[in-house]
Amino acid sequence: KMEQLQTEQQKKLEQVYRKKVLEQRLNRRIFCSRYRYGNKDYYINEWVLPQIDKFKKIINKVGLDKLENKSILELSSESGHISTFIYNNFTTKMVIASDIADSLREAIPHVSSWLGFNKYPKIVILDNYYLPFKDDSFDFVFGVSILHHFPNPYPIIKEVRRVVKKNGIVVFLAEPFLPSYLLFLELFYSVFDKKQGICEKVFSLKEWLNCMR
Repeated sequence: KMEQLQTEQQKKLEQVYRKKVLEQRLNRRIFCSRYRYGNKDYYINEWVLPQIDKFKKIINKVGLDKLENKSILELSSESGHISTFIYNNFTTKMVIASDIADSLREAIPHVSSWLGFNKYPKIVILDNYYLPFKDDSFDFVFGVSILHHFPNPYPIIKEVRRVVKKNGIVVFLAEPFLPSYLLFLELFYSVFDKKQGICEKVFSLKEWLNCMR
C-alpha cells in the first residue's frame, strides 16, 4: 500500500486549525477568543453530548464490559469529552486523551467540569504517525472523525495495530466515504485543502476496505 503522509507543514497548520475549530465550537463564533469558555450550553448540548451518545451506542454493540479494567487510548481527542466520559463512568486501568494540538490541555479541564466531572484522563500531545507507546499497550483504541484528515489512513491504522493488544478493539467513528455519485465532494475538499493548508479527504468505500486489510 502507498503510505502517503502528511507534510510537516500540513501538521503545523493542522495544529493551528484544530485549535481554531475548538475555539469556534466553544464560542459559536468564528475563530473568536473572547469569552473563550463561556458558551457552555451550546457546546455541551449541540456537540459534546450527541457525540457521547453515538459513542455509547457503538460500545453497546460490542459490550460495555469491553471498557472495564482496560487500557484505553483516544486519538485526536479535540476537547477530550469522550475520554473524560469513559474515565468517569468505567473502572479502567488507564485512559489517555491525545491530540496533535496542545489546545487539548486547556480545553479538557473546562469540558470535564461542564460535564459534572472533577477528574479527567491523562493528556498526551502526539503525532498519530508515531505513537509514543510500546507494542501491545492498549485494549481499546478509538477515534472520532479523524482518519480523513490524512492523505492516506493506512499508516495511522498500521500504527494503531502496533499498539493495540491481540484481541483488542479498534473503533473509528464518523468517517465519510465517497460513493461514485458524490465525486464532487472530492473537488470541494481539494479546494478546502489548498485554502486551509491542511489535509481533508473523502475516501471511497473500496479505499477504506483496502486500508483495513
